[in-house]
Amino acid sequence: MKTEFLFLIAILAIAIILLIYPRKMKICLDSRCFDADIADNFIKRSIGLMFRNSISDDYAMIFFMNGNSGSFWMKNVNFPLELICIKDGSVIDIIEMDKCTTADCKRYPTPPSDYAIEVKPGFCSSRGIKVGSKLKL
Repeated sequence: MKTEFLFLIAILAIAIILLIYPRKMKICLDSRCFDADIADNFIKRSIGLMFRNSISDDYAMIFFMNGNSGSFWMKNVNFPLELICIKDGSVIDIIEMDKCTTADCKRYPTPPSDYAIEVKPGFCSSRGIKVGSKLKL
């Protein structure tokens, strides 16, 4: 009985680690390449960049939108972000999102997109990324 319980705890711990452990992918926009954490499950999509104090200048998190519009909520995100919206291989919008540490946070709707990438403000301008920039995964 004790062995089965320990085995169950070990399996549960591995499952939790796999759910929250960041997977990465290489993204290029107009030949400017960077790595992005993949928000590839409900937990990662829900938490996003909440509760962090900051991110590095070259950090990115990618969300798979599957051609749908969405809404990004900045609840408990302690710094502003840019959201790069991509459809059919091109950047279609770059949305500036303000930090929100209060109970009443603005939601940022996205146009129908294949991907949305959260980055630090200035990320796009410092790399020449703009509406029309081409995506390469």
